[in-house]
Amino acid sequence: MQRPGIICSEKIKSAVKKYCIAAFLLVNLFAASSWANDRNGIGKNNYLSWEANANIQKHPVSGKIRFIGIKKRKPLQREKNKQVSQSIIETYAPAFGLNNPLKQLKLKKQTLHSDSVTTFRYQQLYNNLPVIAAELVAGMDTLEQVNYISGETVTDLSLNTKAAISAVQATDIALRAVSKWYRHDDKTLVNSQAELSIFKASILSPDSKPAMLVWKITVSSDNVNELLLIDANSGAITFHLNQLHSVLNRRTYSANNTASYQAELICDETDTNCDAGDSDAKLAHQYAADTYNFYFDKHGRDGIDGIGGAIISSVHVGPDFQNAAWTGSQIIYGDGFPQADDVVAHELTHGVTDKESNLFYYYQAGAINESFSDLWGEFVDQTNSGGTDNASAKWKIGEDIPTIGDIRNMKNPG
Repeated sequence: MQRPGIICSEKIKSAVKKYCIAAFLLVNLFAASSWANDRNGIGKNNYLSWEANANIQKHPVSGKIRFIGIKKRKPLQREKNKQVSQSIIETYAPAFGLNNPLKQLKLKKQTLHSDSVTTFRYQQLYNNLPVIAAELVAGMDTLEQVNYISGETVTDLSLNTKAAISAVQATDIALRAVSKWYRHDDKTLVNSQAELSIFKASILSPDSKPAMLVWKITVSSDNVNELLLIDANSGAITFHLNQLHSVLNRRTYSANNTASYQAELICDETDTNCDAGDSDAKLAHQYAADTYNFYFDKHGRDGIDGIGGAIISSVHVGPDFQNAAWTGSQIIYGDGFPQADDVVAHELTHGVTDKESNLFYYYQAGAINESFSDLWGEFVDQTNSGGTDNASAKWKIGEDIPTIGDIRNMKNPG
């Protein structure tokens, strides 16, 4: 099974080309906070006036609304003693096909950002079970004016939510499958608690399969972070993917050209320049700091997880690992790969995406995931003091990898 890395699969690579421009425009949209000037104008009973009050984007295949940018300035109307998060979804969720939002949505996360915009992230539920990848996100300013709401939902659900197989049985199926696929000893694998969920494949990619009841399980080890969805009635594996992403509190290790990522600690914050390491370790350590500083200075973000968690890097992973990857908890590099500052920032950005957006590394979401990493990788490359920064190298990804050179050219993605 091919695992995603800085060197992408052809499927992801093709999709990245298609979505890189869209991602770039979206980044500039966020940076300028242009939609923060759009305001609330949609009420519970005036849905027919959307075009006059909002910028609306629909899914190109399903035709369903997936983004509303509010034009008119108007504070959210809410009942006394009712929470803002509830009023938002009562007002806007019907536009996304959810007519009983207080029952169909659960607030997962509420975040106040440096520009004073508060975002609300909601998880769709069906019979109190999460609907995988079905979420809505809303942004609101300090005057309780909704700026936007976006996301996708699964509508017209009708299925039995009583599982025929148990969580224990589903977990055993997942462990045996991952052990077989990756030739791992079962004893080295760690599994998450099985979560009974609803899955409709069309929310991730064009697919006409009906919604189904599944057990959602993640199985991981040093080089595996496999998400599996097990049919809760038949026990069949309906979907799986390795979430091992392809590419200041630092810990930099050497795997000594083995599969043991943290075989030897080379340097941490007591050796800020990593004087004890070779060129791969030194640059992995330095470029991790450059990336941290970029996120902190430009976005006010404290590390990958936003709360100062350790940035763990392992160099000389091998013996035949010619790639770089975010594993879900750290970055791993084959020989020479950490010498490219954009590769280091690319992989660390996968970590940020994991913590914030929870994008699946699959189809369009996978392409957007890669595009964000390429963009922020290049932002770091062009603003730090390391790497090759001449005109011919701008917008190239991986130009400083000594073994293979540049991997992609964002200026000329064809």
